[in-house]
Amino acid sequence: MFTTRTGRAIQPRSLSRSFERLSASVGMRPIRLHDLRHSVASMLKRSGVAPRDAMEILGHSRISVTMEIYTHSDEATQREGLGRLGGTLFGEGDGDPDED
Repeated sequence: MFTTRTGRAIQPRSLSRSFERLSASVGMRPIRLHDLRHSVASMLKRSGVAPRDAMEILGHSRISVTMEIYTHSDEATQREGLGRLGGTLFGEGDGDPDED
């Protein structure tokens, strides 16, 4: 929850407008404030944070919400996973694909 300087709750639309102004002032491409939750979920995953901990951080009631809706995969983590699999299958070091 976000509050004003006097401690009153900020209305969701007012918070969104403030975020839009702030992001525009720093040259950020337009995104919804809510999109940051998806980014945080994906960064937690990439950082190796356990799914249950990510669920708690994001305030979700079920891990499935965190993992199926908020957490997104990317090419780098997919390559890393495939590299580890290759290392396991073919006994090549730790499976780091950039280690050649």
